[in-house]
Amino acid sequence: MKGLRSLFLLAMVITVSASLAVPGVVSVVHAVTPEQCQFFAENGKVFVCHQTTSPKNPYVSVLVDIQACVEGHAQHAGDFVGFGDPLCQGNSCLAPGAACDATLPCCEGLACSNGSCR
Repeated sequence: MKGLRSLFLLAMVITVSASLAVPGVVSVVHAVTPEQCQFFAENGKVFVCHQTTSPKNPYVSVLVDIQACVEGHAQHAGDFVGFGDPLCQGNSCLAPGAACDATLPCCEGLACSNGSCR
């Protein structure tokens, strides 16, 4: 599991470094949950896809501490932390073991059961 998170985080670092604008970004209508902030934390930090008001760059990857993720981004309906969406295109899913609810699907082959993707 730690390897999957590390791979996701590496992809996010590349995204942040490149500062890419992604055309045709899908709108996301959910918020990251405090449980997801905890799950995706690596060394006390979490990469969040933060929704902006810019049509040219509707999402940016930001690296925040767990507290900022829980207190700020979990309150922002367009922000998300997901697995498999390093360019913040709104096509994310949740990795095995991630906390889940009806707002964001588990990755293919997984289902939300008792609050986590299995």
